[in-house]
Amino acid sequence: MKSLLVAIALTLLAPVSADAAAGKADLLSVTVVTGNTLHEWCNKTGGKIGPLTCKVYIMGVVDGISDEVFINGKGDYPVCAAPKATTNQIVDITKTYLTDHPEQRHHAAAFLVRQVLTLTFPCPPALWGKGER
Repeated sequence: MKSLLVAIALTLLAPVSADAAAGKADLLSVTVVTGNTLHEWCNKTGGKIGPLTCKVYIMGVVDGISDEVFINGKGDYPVCAAPKATTNQIVDITKTYLTDHPEQRHHAAAFLVRQVLTLTFPCPPALWGKGER
């Protein structure tokens, strides 16, 4: 199940523009999911893209951070308590942040999710860079 969620999240993380898919554009033309898009997904009802896409995207970012910290040994993200939080709690916190900070929603959604985790579950600076939580 986790593999399926990660695969879906990766599919959503970087949809490619038509020009880039046709080889007519460089790598910089890859479309990034913004906080505005994630906010829309999280608040949409019905249809194929909505709250499930929101949850899968957010947890894909969380899994990516966990992978970077624990598998690759790079603890560059000062996030400590996230493993103790539930999926719904992390999604709710992210949704609240996106609603409360519309001025930030133009940034990449993955950056904003990481920002939310860093602000909500901070590590003491002594643990930064050590891959510990």
